[in-house]
Amino acid sequence: MSEKRLPVPLKKQERAHTLSQYNLLDFLPEERFNRLTKIASALCGTPISMITMMDKNRHWIKSIRGLDIYESSFEDPFCHYTIMQDGIFEVENIETDKRFSVYPPFSTNFTIRFFAGKALIDPDGFALGTLCVMDHKPRKLTDQQKEALNDLADEVMDTILARKEKEELIKTNKFLQQSNEAAKVGGWELDLRNDRLEWTSVTKKIHEINEDFVPDAEFAVRFYKDEENRDIIRESVSRVIETGGQFSHDLQIITAQGNHKWVRVNGNAEFDEEGCKRVYGTFQDINEQKRSELALFEEKDKLENVLIGTHSGTYEWDVQPDHMYVNNRLAEMLGYKAEEINPLTKYTWIKMAHPEDLGEVEQALTKCLNREKDHYDCVFRMKHKDGHWVWIRDRGKVRSWSGDGKPLKMYGTYVDVSLRKNAEISLIESRDHFQSLITNVPGASYRCELFPDGTILESPLKFMSKQVEDITGYPSSDFINGEVRNFSDVIHPDDLDHVIENVQKAITGIEKDWEMEYRVIHKNGEVRWCSERGRSYRDQLSGVIYLTGLIFDITDRKKTDQALIEKQTLLETILESIDVGIASCDSSGKQTLLNRAARIWYGRSSDNLELDSFLIDFSLYQADGKTPLENHEIPLVQALNEGKSVRKEIVVKSEGKPSRTINTHGTQLRGPDGELFGAVTTMQDISDRKSGEIRIRQSEEQFRKTFEYAANGMAVLDLDGKWLKVNKQLGAILGYSQKELQGMNFRDVTHPDEIEKDNRLLQELIDGKREYYNVEKRYIHKNGDVRWVLTAVSALEDEESEKTRFISQYTNITSQKEAEQQLHETLKKLEGILEASTQVVIVSTDPDGVITSFNAGAENLLGYTADEMIGKETPLLYHLESEIEERSRELAKKVNHPVEGFDLFRVNKCNETHETHEWTLIKKNGDTFPVQLTATAIRNSRGDTIGHLGIATDISELKRSEEEMKQLLEMNQDQNQRLLNFAHIVSHNLRGHATNFSMITEILSFEEDPEEIKQLQSMLKTASDNLSETVENLNEIVKINTSTNHALKPVHIRKRLEKAIENNRAFISETSARIEIGDSIDENLSVQGVPAYIDSILMNLINNAIKYRRPDQDPVVKINSRTADDGNVVISVEDNGLGIDLNKHGDYLFSLYKTFHGNRDARGVGLYITKNQVDAMEGKIEVKSTIGKGTKFDVYLAKSRE
Repeated sequence: MSEKRLPVPLKKQERAHTLSQYNLLDFLPEERFNRLTKIASALCGTPISMITMMDKNRHWIKSIRGLDIYESSFEDPFCHYTIMQDGIFEVENIETDKRFSVYPPFSTNFTIRFFAGKALIDPDGFALGTLCVMDHKPRKLTDQQKEALNDLADEVMDTILARKEKEELIKTNKFLQQSNEAAKVGGWELDLRNDRLEWTSVTKKIHEINEDFVPDAEFAVRFYKDEENRDIIRESVSRVIETGGQFSHDLQIITAQGNHKWVRVNGNAEFDEEGCKRVYGTFQDINEQKRSELALFEEKDKLENVLIGTHSGTYEWDVQPDHMYVNNRLAEMLGYKAEEINPLTKYTWIKMAHPEDLGEVEQALTKCLNREKDHYDCVFRMKHKDGHWVWIRDRGKVRSWSGDGKPLKMYGTYVDVSLRKNAEISLIESRDHFQSLITNVPGASYRCELFPDGTILESPLKFMSKQVEDITGYPSSDFINGEVRNFSDVIHPDDLDHVIENVQKAITGIEKDWEMEYRVIHKNGEVRWCSERGRSYRDQLSGVIYLTGLIFDITDRKKTDQALIEKQTLLETILESIDVGIASCDSSGKQTLLNRAARIWYGRSSDNLELDSFLIDFSLYQADGKTPLENHEIPLVQALNEGKSVRKEIVVKSEGKPSRTINTHGTQLRGPDGELFGAVTTMQDISDRKSGEIRIRQSEEQFRKTFEYAANGMAVLDLDGKWLKVNKQLGAILGYSQKELQGMNFRDVTHPDEIEKDNRLLQELIDGKREYYNVEKRYIHKNGDVRWVLTAVSALEDEESEKTRFISQYTNITSQKEAEQQLHETLKKLEGILEASTQVVIVSTDPDGVITSFNAGAENLLGYTADEMIGKETPLLYHLESEIEERSRELAKKVNHPVEGFDLFRVNKCNETHETHEWTLIKKNGDTFPVQLTATAIRNSRGDTIGHLGIATDISELKRSEEEMKQLLEMNQDQNQRLLNFAHIVSHNLRGHATNFSMITEILSFEEDPEEIKQLQSMLKTASDNLSETVENLNEIVKINTSTNHALKPVHIRKRLEKAIENNRAFISETSARIEIGDSIDENLSVQGVPAYIDSILMNLINNAIKYRRPDQDPVVKINSRTADDGNVVISVEDNGLGIDLNKHGDYLFSLYKTFHGNRDARGVGLYITKNQVDAMEGKIEVKSTIGKGTKFDVYLAKSRE
């Protein structure tokens, strides 16, 4: 019977991937699906129904009714056909439907005759599985049942989608819960209909209350620090209930444990047709954030003051859009204001820079932007607004990069290293700016009364100025006496604790005054920052405490805090990272600043120093490095005492450190009123510059000597190619004297074919497209010969980066070129040989095993191209891993050390010149073929191994001939064994018939009853017919045994069993034996086998069961069948006879000529033949036996494929 192929569902991979996202497989049955299969069976009137999910390689049964299975083979066909249909797929009678005749449904003992199913289609159009119903008998669904089954399939899909949505919702809620806990964000909900307030666990944790605590609205408000904060919350909630919208406040609370916390409260209202039903929102702990902001602001002020003192300018450059913003100090260095030049672009900056400095500046900047250097540092001149040039020290660093490695933002500083501005101007401008800011900031003033038994949050406001409306959005009348709301209601919940804490200190007398910053929630929901200054005083008669204060809106300033924090970090980095030393002192001469660079030079900490101790602590000298400085000559002292800008060079010597040459610039520091309050000096280490000047002089002398006495030719040329200066070696290469060459153009002696390339390369040098070039070129010797010369050329530039001359070197490589030509010709010949060998694999490698050549034969036999292999792979790629491991073990034993990887093919591992070995090679397509491989080392003239050569010959035909010879020998041995087995079968089977003939004729000889005689004659006729059939079967065995393959075909067990019983009828009658055939052996039971073998096996087992009976009872033989776990049919023959001692005879039970009970007619052939016959049909036989109770033989045979 031909094999059926299942229809292939479209988009199988995508469907399997989609199914995995529903998380339906490998789970225990779920009641929701069990209810649906129960409904399916009830609607369609079928005993079986199920829901299946079709994975890539199996069918998972999500729910089943009427069968006890949970997974079926992927080859079960019904679901395949179902998911290919648009509607209901129905098979009224499976047995008569040719599509399913070869598929046993679900591989069970149940016989399924009817199937109907509907595909389960998800919203994306993928068929995830089926809903199906089945019956043991043919039938047909009504139209109403089909419609119901179709609707029920939609219900199953809806259930699957609902299940997936629920799982995703659970995951989302869990993620949100974890995120809120990490961010310290809780939730709250006020149910207005049920008058119930609910807090999440995070909200309770922020309030430091137990998880089982049940809050109410009024109690929750009492947590806020003061009445003002409480009023803010009450008013906000009331407002959103009345008008909708939302609110957000940063306020302070006092937790159940008495801790003060800043919190942020957000709220929204939800409405329906009856009005507002609930108010809900978030509750976040921002205590650490608020404290960090205050600390950062203080640090920012401190750092800004330091930078102002050092007279440094800063800039921030957005590189990609090319916008640079400078601070006022930097702009002032150049005579501008920041708003005049902001934003700068690279173009406008170049216009302001000195042309002579541009090359060096752009080179240093490019290295920084290309990440060749960590930072940018350059000294150059920039044009002042009034026209004079200012020397600037520019240091910067890229702080952020794009994903593809491009610079985004750069921060840096400008230091005026030519003239330090007077600190008086900066200080006056800073103070004027601060005074103006304070004067013009609008503020709200208030007055509050706090009674002795009252709380801060409940304290009424007696006065609130109208400016409060600008800050909160609410009129001042709302806050008076808490008529509408308390001011605490608009304070952000996260800040309420902070506010209460500061006011509480004033109330208790710890501090009468307070100054603090906090957030309020504006009427429009906006969060605004406030700065409050207040004072408390007590009425001694009434005991009432009065609180008065002023509240400023500092929202705009707060918005810049983040930028200030970033700048603070930048300025700290700048101050400590710049290589400019900075020192300052106060008017009395006490040191006030010594930055990192200065501390390193002087080897001191930043502890205060008296100026008088400078000469003691530091060794300071004049520029000659020998004359010590007097105290009044110290630059900082001079600047402080003389009141003028002081510039000078000095030498600093510290114990254990090299001396440094320092360029200093000092000036006085004066206040707005001209009062002297100190001095500052900047110091630049110019030691490297001084050393560089010495090295330049030394380098010039070294170059002169190198030029004259170099082993290679050297020359200096002008831009037209004329030799201005040449050395002797160049003349020796070209055959001219130095005098002859000087004045000649290099083109005069250049081979004509080389001139065009030379001109192009020189032009690229002039245009700046390359810094140098190396080229192998031909020159014409004075005697007319061609000389090959390796020529290296680079350009010399002047201070303005203009190309002025070329310098070149010349190496005579004529002899190498001639050798290369000879080698090239030799290689061409070898390549021709390699490419001609199309049926032989020839591969060479370098010493490490990487393939260097791969001939046409290798490409032809292995399927790889040379481009795929050369320089990329080793020969290990196309060798079997198992053979490599086996060969590794063999060689390791031979050389007494491990041999791994490509070392297998190194022929010198055992001191051999070459090695020949048989291997199996793997083609690119996965096919294999055998080769004989000879590996040889490739050695140079010195005997060093420079590579390996492998030559492999295909020996497939040789191996195929060997295999055919081996098969012929095995076939001969098998035929001999089959003939011997046939002889035993003939002897055994004919002896059974002879015994039957003998018994019938013996009974017939003394029988007188005509009826009995007639019956015996009939039995004799049957025995004769059976003998004839046996002879025919033996002829068939002869045909089978002369063939190399078994011709297995379907054999019906019931028919062969009845025949075996009939052949033993006389023996059965004589011994009063009873043969019991179980119901499991019905007319349909069939196996794959040889009919003659089946007859022989059954006859032998039944005959033995009767022959070796117990003398005290009649023999009973029970014959049954069952299906094994692997699907094979098991035929059992069980008796109540003598039994066999398996402990004694079990190992050779099926051996030839072995007997176990001492019977005279026993030959020890029957079980031997039976075992061989079972093996010939690819089956097996097992035995269980108990002495005195009986024996059971189980014969395992393949189920028929009918």
